[in-house]
Amino acid sequence: MLLYEHPLSSYAQKVKIALREKGLDFRVETPDALGTGTAGGAFAAASPRNEVPTLIDGEARIFDSTIILEYIEDKYPSPALLPRDPAARAKARMIEDLCDTLYEAVNWGLSEIRWFRRAEGERAETMKATAARQTAELQA
Repeated sequence: MLLYEHPLSSYAQKVKIALREKGLDFRVETPDALGTGTAGGAFAAASPRNEVPTLIDGEARIFDSTIILEYIEDKYPSPALLPRDPAARAKARMIEDLCDTLYEAVNWGLSEIRWFRRAEGERAETMKATAARQTAELQA
């Protein structure tokens, strides 16, 4: 298995966690020209959106982290990553959705400040405080 990823992608990280929990052998690769709109080759053929993560498993080419997780669970059911109870499964899926939407937005904003220095000084501190408040609200 080959997982196209970027080390800063939370979506790729959740796929790597699932693959490791399943005990599956895989290798990772960061596509050349990722984020430039000019990616090509096998990655572009497998991911029409030119986004990571994208999983290559034999003839299967799967993009989108949630779809990849569903594929992994369907093809490799043991050990199960989701509970058997339908309500508990739904809750797990909702948690994943919150992480993909709300948490990801907060984390992306923080990375813009911390890694790319898009804001500094008082403005950065105000934004970090807002992110901390939003995270606390999500966890309440």
